[in-house]
Amino acid sequence: MLQRIRDNSKGTIAKVIVFFIAMTFALFGIETVVSLANQPDAPIEVDGVAINQMDIERAIELRKQRLRNQFGDQIQFLLDNDQLLREGAVEELINRQVLVGYSDAMGQHVSNHYISEVITQDPSFQTDGQFNQDQYVAVLRSAGYTPMSYQNYVVEQTNMQNLQVAIAQSEFVTPSEQESIGSLINQQRDFRYTTLKVEDFKEGIDLTEKEIEDHYNLHSARYQTLEQVAVKYLSLKKQDIAEEISITDEELKQYYDRFLAQHAASERREIAHILVSPDDRSDDEYKQRVASVKQALEKQGADFGRVAADYSDDPGSAEQGGSLGVVSRDVFPKTFEDKAYALQEGQVSGPVITDSGTHFIKVLMIDQEPVPSFSEKKPEIEEQALNEKVQLLFAEKKSELAEKAFEYDSVDDLAQDMSMNVETTGLFGRNGVTESKGSTQRIIEQPEVLKMAFSVEVLEDRQISDVIELQDEAVLLQLVEHRPSKLKPLDEVSEGIRSELLFDKAKQEVLSKAETLVEGLQTGERFNLTWKSVEGATRKGKEGVDRNILQHTFKMPKQELPSYSTLALPIGDVAIITLEKVNAAPANELKEPDQNLHFAFMQKSYEVFQQALRDQAEVNLNLDWSEDDSEISQ
Repeated sequence: MLQRIRDNSKGTIAKVIVFFIAMTFALFGIETVVSLANQPDAPIEVDGVAINQMDIERAIELRKQRLRNQFGDQIQFLLDNDQLLREGAVEELINRQVLVGYSDAMGQHVSNHYISEVITQDPSFQTDGQFNQDQYVAVLRSAGYTPMSYQNYVVEQTNMQNLQVAIAQSEFVTPSEQESIGSLINQQRDFRYTTLKVEDFKEGIDLTEKEIEDHYNLHSARYQTLEQVAVKYLSLKKQDIAEEISITDEELKQYYDRFLAQHAASERREIAHILVSPDDRSDDEYKQRVASVKQALEKQGADFGRVAADYSDDPGSAEQGGSLGVVSRDVFPKTFEDKAYALQEGQVSGPVITDSGTHFIKVLMIDQEPVPSFSEKKPEIEEQALNEKVQLLFAEKKSELAEKAFEYDSVDDLAQDMSMNVETTGLFGRNGVTESKGSTQRIIEQPEVLKMAFSVEVLEDRQISDVIELQDEAVLLQLVEHRPSKLKPLDEVSEGIRSELLFDKAKQEVLSKAETLVEGLQTGERFNLTWKSVEGATRKGKEGVDRNILQHTFKMPKQELPSYSTLALPIGDVAIITLEKVNAAPANELKEPDQNLHFAFMQKSYEVFQQALRDQAEVNLNLDWSEDDSEISQ
């Protein structure tokens, strides 16, 4: 490489230092230099390490996101149960910290270079395949992270994954275990079963009006109407803004010029040079040396690499035919760079003077994709220009909408000022169920809107809500109507109560009958029952046999056959099962290594390892919902 240029070029070292400082702040934030202060007391401590309220809230949001991704909005009732989500999040954070603490005690280390690689290569933080600092900060902020806390998260996650891998790689299955487990997995059983139908036992059951009324009074909370609200709202849509925007050809030309500049900056070139240094030479000797190099290069068929080997004062590149490798802009002094990027491929420059001496430069290769014409690039830059304008105007209008919302008591007045249309929903509950259709239904189904509609600010204070930012629009709302939950009249729900009580009584009778029959079978009595026979059933299943019955059959003892058992089925029916024969698995089953079995061993080992660490950990809780609102040690 060009050592003398590096040593002598003014400003180059400064650029490098500034670059690394900038990257440090870009990737890890100023928190790496300045400590965070004034943090509240942490509600959880694990082996002396504090877990603060922000960690808990972030964990709750992550659990909500995982549930939404898996089940959608079908489990809104669970997403609204903050207490249940909080307990699960606290347990998850404790287990995580236990593993992190063990990892630290083991001396595990993750390099800053690796952290940087993970962050810059994460597609979530990229725009057009390149790391984008603004995107990075925005994503972290939406997830409740700062750059420093996310850096710590990457370290912890990496160390935990390494622990899992280490435990997994240490686990193995012995041949005897393989054979023993194989014999259990592939064991076969012959059995009979019959089913007593709960519907058959409903006949003859008498219910009094008093029983229905007593059940209604005892379980009145179950017969409440759903609390409902109706709201009117304003919606600021990016799509509507886009339809109002026009882009001139002059603006598109500016975007194209910006693209050309970016394209040129991305060009890489393989460059070679010959350096003549003034060091240890008189002016005449220096000028003569430059003239000699120029003369050698001007000879017919001159070999640049050979001349570099004979004349260049840069020992690092002279041995490589003068090659400085493939480089991009902003590496060399400006005079050198301007000339190097002005040459065509294969062209050799005249003398180029820098602080380190006189150079002769040759471009060995130019690496750059062809430049698309303005007409070819126009659709793409038109879309880019439109998106940028939409984002800018959307942000401005959203800010204006939020500011003016404080000036008005009514959404109607605000809409008139902002020249927006007011839309009104039908009644809907906390679960989002509504008779509204179309865009109104779509708005109501948004979890953020549901939460805001039933907030104290909207429901009790009757204020205009804060602006809610959804994927491509911003919404604010105000209450129109509130229907509190109330107890339904008895005559409206009595038929449902009657069916429920009939089912419960019939279920008890069928269970009692089944137990009586099993007792009789065990003493040798015979009953007029219709049996279904099953032969050669395995744990993997048997066609036509209820999975619940099959699993129960393999839990029945095999010491004294036949054996009898009852099983309450999910629909209320009861199965009576007679286990008649247990057949050993074929001798050739599972003698060869089985990947699923190995994975099960690995999983179990990790669970045991994790539980052992948890049992040894000192966990102090100071949470509102903990026992007696006091600190608990485990």
